[in-house]
Amino acid sequence: MGHPAEKLRQKRYSFSENEMKQYFPQEAVLKGLCKVTGTLFNGVDPPRRSRGMEPGRALFPGREQGRHARRAILSRSLRARGKRGGAWMDDARSRHSARKTACRRPVAYLTCNFSAPVDGKPACFTHDEVITLFHEFGYGLHHMLTRVDELGV
Repeated sequence: MGHPAEKLRQKRYSFSENEMKQYFPQEAVLKGLCKVTGTLFNGVDPPRRSRGMEPGRALFPGREQGRHARRAILSRSLRARGKRGGAWMDDARSRHSARKTACRRPVAYLTCNFSAPVDGKPACFTHDEVITLFHEFGYGLHHMLTRVDELGV
């Protein structure tokens, strides 16, 4: 029958979640996410792909004391492919520094079950999927940008 919130939205506002998808194409949402991140965290550049990296994986660079440094790696899987439902961020490797001179780069990944491209058209997200992406990416930022050297923390 449909979710009660969706029924209420259609009754009150005469639009559905699916009608909103046209305003959230995947590439525009990901560019917006990078722009917001760069604005909020001055000195953090948007994620970028490196030659030879598989699709969906990006370096997350940052600037430390005026010089460019690779700070973390973010891997993402945005499509449902037999994974459990929902979306989550998890770490593959935490930042850790046993010595003051060397620091292990953190690696995080986002796993989502978002809308896939349809009929050769680019994927568009629902409003809820956009909110979920920003929410989970926030956890990823926390993991990738930490400066805490204690592994357990």
